[in-house]
Amino acid sequence: VAIERQQAARGDGFQPKLGEVCVELGFLSPDQVQLVLREQSYSDLREEDRLLGRLAVRNGMATAAQVLLCLNFQKNEHAAGRTPPRIGDMLVSRGLLTGQSLEALLTLQKRLSQPPPA
Repeated sequence: VAIERQQAARGDGFQPKLGEVCVELGFLSPDQVQLVLREQSYSDLREEDRLLGRLAVRNGMATAAQVLLCLNFQKNEHAAGRTPPRIGDMLVSRGLLTGQSLEALLTLQKRLSQPPPA
């Protein structure tokens, strides 16, 4: 129902966000929408950071235990309602990566995350 309402509004030239439509229909409160968006953002962050951690381990820049420690810290920060730091920043602050090696890993991560050319 919410997606149908969203698509109908797009046809009228208006592009409401799905969360707005859910609030309008009474399916979710504004606070619930914010919670969903926070969880979605965290889920995306975790997926990206897991890949970066795997790349750091695969390239001998960190151990699996060091990456897991950072991911657990990140999870605890999120659970406490705080904005979790990115794994790359944690690895740099702990002296495991340099800024230059982090940039190299981020470039590799970006390349691996892009769909193959058509």
